[in-house]
Amino acid sequence: MDALLEPRSVAVIGASEDPERIGGRVLDHLRRHFTGTVHPVNPSRDTVQGLAATATVGAIDGPVDLAVIALASVAVPDAARHCADHGVRAAIVISSGFAESGDPAGVALQDELGEIARTSGMRILGPNSMGSVNLTGGVHATFAKLRGFPLDPGGVAIVSQSGAFGLRVFEGALTEGVGVSQLVLTGNEVDLTLGEVAAHLVERDEVTVVALFAEGVRDPGSLLRLGRRAAELGKPVVVLKAGVSAAGSRAALSHTGSLVVGTRAFDAAMEAAGIHTVTTLRDLIAHVKVFAAGRPVRGRRACVLTASGGSGILLADHLAAAGFALPPTSDGLRARVEAVIPSFGAATNPVDYTGQIVNDPGAMPRLLAEVTTSGEYDVVCFTGITRAVPRAVLDAILAASATTDVPFLAWTPQPEIAYETTRAGVPGLLDLQALAQAASGVADAPARRALALRRTTGPAPAAGGEPRPLTEARTKQLLAAHGIPVTREGVATDRDQAIALAGEIGYPVALKISGDWLAHKSDLGGVRLGLADADTVGAVFDELLALAAGTRPDGAGPAGVLVQEMVPPGLELMCGLVRDPVFGPVVTVGAGGVLAEVVGEQHAALAPFDLDHARTLLARVWGGRLLDHPRGLDEPAAAAFAALVRDVAALAAAEPGLVELDLNPVVVTGGRVVAVDAFAVVTSGGATSTGATSTGATEVAGG
Repeated sequence: MDALLEPRSVAVIGASEDPERIGGRVLDHLRRHFTGTVHPVNPSRDTVQGLAATATVGAIDGPVDLAVIALASVAVPDAARHCADHGVRAAIVISSGFAESGDPAGVALQDELGEIARTSGMRILGPNSMGSVNLTGGVHATFAKLRGFPLDPGGVAIVSQSGAFGLRVFEGALTEGVGVSQLVLTGNEVDLTLGEVAAHLVERDEVTVVALFAEGVRDPGSLLRLGRRAAELGKPVVVLKAGVSAAGSRAALSHTGSLVVGTRAFDAAMEAAGIHTVTTLRDLIAHVKVFAAGRPVRGRRACVLTASGGSGILLADHLAAAGFALPPTSDGLRARVEAVIPSFGAATNPVDYTGQIVNDPGAMPRLLAEVTTSGEYDVVCFTGITRAVPRAVLDAILAASATTDVPFLAWTPQPEIAYETTRAGVPGLLDLQALAQAASGVADAPARRALALRRTTGPAPAAGGEPRPLTEARTKQLLAAHGIPVTREGVATDRDQAIALAGEIGYPVALKISGDWLAHKSDLGGVRLGLADADTVGAVFDELLALAAGTRPDGAGPAGVLVQEMVPPGLELMCGLVRDPVFGPVVTVGAGGVLAEVVGEQHAALAPFDLDHARTLLARVWGGRLLDHPRGLDEPAAAAFAALVRDVAALAAAEPGLVELDLNPVVVTGGRVVAVDAFAVVTSGGATSTGATSTGATEVAGG
């Protein structure tokens, strides 16, 4: 990695005399900026762009740390092998036409490159990479045009699988005043991956923030390790993930050939690792900008200062949506602010100091002194900082920022103002919503970092084998074996058995068709509730057994009828688990009942996790109203449901054969939290606590 980022000598294989061609651009950049030795390799020329050229790397006099290969794809493996044979330590393959093409020949060429990297020890970036840029060291090993925007070194490192998009992040950050140390574009990741490169960069002293763009995930473990290490170092990592839709996932797979992971699993894994996730380019740049300023937002009390009522109100709306409180100024602070601003302004929050500031710019330092020393706010946000604002006002904001612990954020529609304020330590944001989201990300950073540091185990291993469903009864036995509360119930295979079970459980009871092929029994009319006597139970049993037998596919297990206690009505929630093929088991919680799939509001976490994080998940349901609303969960019920969620998360490690689990509904009623319905999928290669695959026991289980 050091040879890639800080080489002493670089060979450009396929160097061109024309600085507008790919091999010519790389050479031109290095010739202009690199202070080490540059070796053009071109068998057809003695010199290239004024530098002595050689026909091969082997003909170069002296060691070569880095080779940049700009050849047709079919010629790349031989060139890479030649580099490795002659001691080159790292290579960037900017050529395309490999696995991303979908062509078997391209896949074979990429496999050959991977084998060269594995057997030789030479690290390879790419193929299909646009290269890398080290602004602090002048190593511009890319064919991208790096003109028309500033190249200010700084603390941000950018790693992207997409070359063009990574360059857009790079250009956007630099244009808006964010200093960048490194840009690495990983391409197809035949060897070096996004996570591995970022993990190396986060260790560098000059790097304070890492920004990532991921299309897919080739090496999930490296991302999780990156997050943990970044949390230990106190360096934030922010990732923008593409491929969140079905169409986007297909495109991501075809572009990089990497594994595609679902958004819910990805976000849950990143949270567990302490990595911040965003959904837009604007949010990525905004987060990086605010993090790079190095000013922590220690709480969620925001004050908006504005000369424009409209933009101030909009920013207040976005801040509130991002989880900030905007408390009114206290009586004392309001009186002091009123003494500074015009009588037709507003001294509450937002504070509208009006356009009169143009005539009285001296009011700004007095206003800022009152607000920042009041102790009432954790962050101060400005709107409408433009060229129309007197220079003295802008200077006052920048000066006050340097003397207070309260961080300042400024919205401006003008990039040149954003550049100036950001370079001076006050992040200038071009979008109101992005400002609010970035402020929220920084405020959330301590909790996210603490979660990453608390996590002591990696993803639970999965067992192999073919997946097969369990009946509800078998699923409930599995849950009960791990202390998860379930209903009292049993499976009957004849009428008398059903009546006996109902009498033992106590009337009224519910009857459900039972079979390992039945995931959604209510859709088939296979659930009957409130059966109050033996005659009714017997008649309904006959109907349901016939229904179950009529829907039974060839090769499925036997049909039966589940006799279950009737749980009194209550608040219906759901808890599920799915073993993601990339990141492992993910637990979800949300509203339950028949509308759970329709509403789709579920909140996810990577398993396993502790009770505190289970409570965090509950606090997200219904926008926090599950715990705060009078009709939500009281404290004992919240504690019981959180314990259930934690125990479901622990199941993933205890039961490696568990692939999928759905508890819906989990009913909270009368001081009791109980899984009323449950469905699981297990693999044939992983034994579960329930043992064999039969339909279920006839004994009464649960409690």
